[in-house]
Amino acid sequence: MASSTPEERLDFMLENFSTTALYELFINPIREIPDLGEQWLKSLGHLLEFMSEVHAWQRIEGKVALNSFRQLLDIEHLLAQSASLGPQLDECRDRYLLSLPGVKSVKKPLSPAARQNHTTLTVLLDQAINTLIRRLQGTDSMAGQKRSSRPGDVVLEGPGFEVVIGPKHQLIIRYPEGKTAVILMHDPRDGHFLLVERFSEIDSLHILEFPRVPASKMHNRENAAAITLQELTGLPLRKLEKIGEIRPDSHMIAGACEVYYGTFDLEENIVPNKKWIRDVKRITEDGLYEGGFDRRISCAHTLAAISIWRAFESVRKKREANSRRVRNPRAEEAE
Repeated sequence: MASSTPEERLDFMLENFSTTALYELFINPIREIPDLGEQWLKSLGHLLEFMSEVHAWQRIEGKVALNSFRQLLDIEHLLAQSASLGPQLDECRDRYLLSLPGVKSVKKPLSPAARQNHTTLTVLLDQAINTLIRRLQGTDSMAGQKRSSRPGDVVLEGPGFEVVIGPKHQLIIRYPEGKTAVILMHDPRDGHFLLVERFSEIDSLHILEFPRVPASKMHNRENAAAITLQELTGLPLRKLEKIGEIRPDSHMIAGACEVYYGTFDLEENIVPNKKWIRDVKRITEDGLYEGGFDRRISCAHTLAAISIWRAFESVRKKREANSRRVRNPRAEEAE
């Protein structure tokens, strides 16, 4: 995406980034505010979390611009928007309101002191937004000098990734902490695969996909994948085998997604351990293809990993056949 102004770049981020990425985007300049007490930082974090969640729901209606995000700084507008979305935001709203000094109950109207504290927070958050815009413009705030953006400049950092300006001034996502990965868990006896059903903040619905491994600086990538698998499904640690890589062709993501293979059996207890994972499902290979056709499975990494597994499976069967011949050569001769 070629963007001519910092506001256009920020609009792009507000339109495409998850609530977690948006939170990290704005919280970094907030943490840099000098002499900001722990209580104010905590309240700002809850406010930013609340605004990001409301904004994620507003995107469904096409309200993605920076002006729409800034409007959420008004407490009445923010509360009205969250109320219109139903009870799904109640916990996030209450967490912010109770963090304001002087608020003891969310069922009572906000006192003048609480409103004044909210106004103080909005000033600080608006200051952080302006700081972010200056950085997207390539402003050196320390020297008071401006320069145009250049290829290689990092325009923002998120959890495990960063966005840089490419050679033609397009935005490119890269993972400096390491590659991402997906894990293909297969039961060779009955042909089932394990898919997790998680909530997608962007689509606002539950989606099916192979367990995803975020970028990590761990030297042993197999161990990092096994630990993530345990956290998502409750399966015990096991040895995983890398069977391929998925390289995007959109030229917006620098790097590759690794594909790991592991086996499981019917007797193993599978219990999701993360709150955003609703269920772990056993699905046959035909079920995977049907899910892709019915759009119940739309994750590109999941669908691409199946193609890699098909090629790997033929190699695996040849390995097993060769291993049996080596272990029992007489039986091979008898045949």
